[in-house]
Amino acid sequence: MQNKIKLLSVSKYPYRSEFSFPKEQKFFEILRNFLIKLGFEKGDSMYDGSILAIGKPIDKDDLPIMDKEDNIKKYLNKIYNFSNKSYSADIIYFDKEVVLIINSRQDKQKTISKALDEFIDWEKSK
Repeated sequence: MQNKIKLLSVSKYPYRSEFSFPKEQKFFEILRNFLIKLGFEKGDSMYDGSILAIGKPIDKDDLPIMDKEDNIKKYLNKIYNFSNKSYSADIIYFDKEVVLIINSRQDKQKTISKALDEFIDWEKSK
């Protein structure tokens, strides 16, 4: 079964969607899979070169260690940005929650919601 996460809150605007989630370890995997579903590919990042490196520790050569995962608790008051031709995604890590902001040049609410739907635990999000 695929990892699912509780959705804490959502705000939608024509060109912007904001979602907040509990700060749980499984968020990294869910975020990577969600961004891939939205069409993000390797290299669609301003910082680490790959969305596949989200949540991965960095070695002494500043390369991600792909077979390991960082502890999400280490991510505090950090902001990461990923962008492609259609979207810009900001991920903000707070103490107990993570906020995901998706911006687009066109109204993509249905596409974003459909891509996110399979990762949400709707029973716990009520």
